[in-house]
Amino acid sequence: MNLIILLQLSVNFKSDHVKMMADSRLIRLAARSSVAVFYIVKSELEKLKALDALYKRSRVFLESYKKHYRSEMKKRLNQK
Repeated sequence: MNLIILLQLSVNFKSDHVKMMADSRLIRLAARSSVAVFYIVKSELEKLKALDALYKRSRVFLESYKKHYRSEMKKRLNQK
């Protein structure tokens, strides 16, 4: 039962890579099937959520930097 709930939680990740990592870890941990697994998986999900959020923030930063860089290059080219 816990495995199903946790797998459903992992599906909520936006990043496919993180989702795949979460699913494979959950399946491996659930194979050991003990009460401790629930807590281990829960903490793993928290780590993965944090990594996913960090990845999204860095992607947003890189996109804004690219736009800024392109606009700066256009300005310099137009000045010549």
